[in-house]
Amino acid sequence: MKKEVLVSELNEDLDTFLKIYAGRPVQDNSGGMGFNHSFALWKMLTFLKPNLVVESGIWKGHGTWLIETTLPDAKIISFDLNLGLRQYISSEVTYRESDFQFYDWSGEDLENSVILFDDHQNSFFRIILANFFGFKNLIFDDNYTADNGDFYSLNHLLSYSGFSDIQLSQKHKKSLRFKLKQAWYLPVLQRVGSHQHWIVPKNEYDSKNLNHLTLYMVTFPRILQNDGSIEPDFMISSPDFKLDKSINESNFTYNNITYLKLR
Repeated sequence: MKKEVLVSELNEDLDTFLKIYAGRPVQDNSGGMGFNHSFALWKMLTFLKPNLVVESGIWKGHGTWLIETTLPDAKIISFDLNLGLRQYISSEVTYRESDFQFYDWSGEDLENSVILFDDHQNSFFRIILANFFGFKNLIFDDNYTADNGDFYSLNHLLSYSGFSDIQLSQKHKKSLRFKLKQAWYLPVLQRVGSHQHWIVPKNEYDSKNLNHLTLYMVTFPRILQNDGSIEPDFMISSPDFKLDKSINESNFTYNNITYLKLR
């Protein structure tokens, strides 16, 4: 899709989404999905119209609410290792306090499904697992740039950078205490199979294997900049459209929400 067509279509949707977003039950979703990614997820779901949405990573429940609001007739299965942090809980959603790989997918119709990964786990292994079970529509909420992030993201993979550190953020100070702590528990995490912290050497085969498996990949553009202003590419059609100050949180520049369609 050409950029100018996409931008024009998004401009028409912003007014509609802002009214939906204003009614969110979790007003402070710090550490979770902000306005940019919420709008992107809403747009993707309205376009794909899946019958089943699987959510890996719940946090406070904002994403669950957004999925349910966008697709009221869809079946939703939400996974998290700790369900005790939820602020929004729906009686219509199936919750599992486990990882999505520990579920019997043979009884589910995955033909028209979407799986949302908002769990900060190794993206490459998530793709392998999702493809094994039969998912073809994948959304990654936190696709960190190659010099940032706390897990092996799609951008790490595509840039051949590998993943050699628990926290690649330039703002994260590598103190002596941190290095000692890392030296002690990183091998332990690797032994118990924590996908998030597996060290990945620089390589080209991950990217080539992903390209072979992927029909196409789309990274959603940011609407709001970090200061809350609208990106230059976008214009708001309605003269009454106003940005509430409360929606400016979590508009990070170092990650993107990305959609993958597998073969």
